[in-house]
Amino acid sequence: MAVAKESKTRVSQMQSRVQKVAGAFGKTDNPIAKELEIQGVKLSRREIEALSIETYLSQRERQKYERMSPEKKRHFLDRAKRGTELGKAVRGSDSEYDVKKRKNRAKESTQNIQGESTERISERKHSQTSREMPIHLAKEGGKEASKEVAKEGSKKAAETATSLGEGVATGGTSEAVKLGVKVAKKGASLVQEAVKPPEQQQMEMGDTPTAPTGPAEKIASLMATWGTVVVATITPILLGILAPVIMICSFISLFAGILGPIADITNRVSQYENEVTQAIFAEAFQWEGGPYLFGGTDPATGIDCSAFTQWCYRAAGLELPRTAQAQYDITEHLDFENAKPGDLVFFSGTYDTENFITHVELYAGDGKSYGAGNPIGYHDLNSNYYKSHLVCFGRLETGGE
Repeated sequence: MAVAKESKTRVSQMQSRVQKVAGAFGKTDNPIAKELEIQGVKLSRREIEALSIETYLSQRERQKYERMSPEKKRHFLDRAKRGTELGKAVRGSDSEYDVKKRKNRAKESTQNIQGESTERISERKHSQTSREMPIHLAKEGGKEASKEVAKEGSKKAAETATSLGEGVATGGTSEAVKLGVKVAKKGASLVQEAVKPPEQQQMEMGDTPTAPTGPAEKIASLMATWGTVVVATITPILLGILAPVIMICSFISLFAGILGPIADITNRVSQYENEVTQAIFAEAFQWEGGPYLFGGTDPATGIDCSAFTQWCYRAAGLELPRTAQAQYDITEHLDFENAKPGDLVFFSGTYDTENFITHVELYAGDGKSYGAGNPIGYHDLNSNYYKSHLVCFGRLETGGE
């Protein structure tokens, strides 16, 4: 209700401001002229009109204003004046409304804080009362119990009940606590007795379990006994035999993992008759599957094509320049028919660069090249990609077979 009333008040204030502004415009066509008249300043109509244009129109609106007819100019300027004055009235009303709204919020916040403080005080009192109630009830319970037992004629029960009530009330180590512990222990022992196997219960009672009497039970018992003996006897023997076998198999697997690749490289290198070619590929095959890295120079961490051919030739005692273009420039150029294993294979246009030669690999024979692609390995020169970029083969003076 308070918010609705405040909204109505704000609307009525805005309406009164708008009416005042509209009334002022109804009496005179130019508020600036009226203000100048009050202050005793006399200006010509043209000067007053110029002041109105600068006051109420933006630069873009002024350009639009200059292109209008006199009648449209008058209506356009009047509308701009009214919009400006109405805007001031609305902003003033909004600011007053905001101030009232902030005051109301501050008042509500204060009331909320006071309400929370009252609730906390009430909760504390309730909590304290709750803590005191068990003590009071315990005392009353002890007294009532003693009265009931006294009525039945048992003086000892009455004394015990009274002591229990007082013990709970004071919170110390009382007879009630001791009695509860005894009952709990007794209950636990009963549960343990209930879950014991029948044979164990029978043995604890002083009886021995009866032996199996039927033929099937005797055979089963005998087999279980012999099985235990066999397992206990044979297990160490089997472990003694199997342990060395397992160790031997592990060593064989380890050496196979090491010697297998070496044997494979040796077998592939042996197909070449020229010692220089064998040295080149003995080094190259070691890095099969290695990573390609543009600008890289170490096959262990990453290497590019020309650095890889340089690396392999150096293992055979031959020196090559660093880049593929430079290697192309110093070698004798050959066609496919005259190429031999160990020669270089040059490619063009594999990536965008100013150099004519963009890629180089080793010729491995049988129409295949070997080099730093991604990863290092064999490539088929008869494939569409390699055939479309192949330029020629290159040979150093001692580079081929």
